[in-house]
Amino acid sequence: MLLLPAEHYSDLRHAIRDLQSRYPLKRHEIRCELDRILSEFMPRCKPISADQLIDTEAYGYLGFSDRATAFAPMGHALRHHGDVYVYVYRWQADRQRFLSINAWGFLEELRPQEVKGFLIAFRQVEG
Repeated sequence: MLLLPAEHYSDLRHAIRDLQSRYPLKRHEIRCELDRILSEFMPRCKPISADQLIDTEAYGYLGFSDRATAFAPMGHALRHHGDVYVYVYRWQADRQRFLSINAWGFLEELRPQEVKGFLIAFRQVEG
């Protein structure tokens, strides 16, 4: 797995906001831009193994939902248009998985081998 250190999170948020400011975009355009953002930040990432993750620590995961409703300038809603999100998962070391509660209240599970792209550290951890 790769981990984007916390000091780069602000730059990542800025890149996502820049993308969102250009809505409305088509789904494939958003996917292409997300791939570009991933490629741009990949060199800033550091390799990390599951053993190095901190139990119960929150980690971000960049994702795309093509069922999201995007809001264009002046408040126009574009239903099922798609959007880029930083999903928040907590590491559960004893079960070797990430867990999150989605917007509908359901438990989401993510295994280390399912991580595509990179994880995001929200705070600087010593060590």
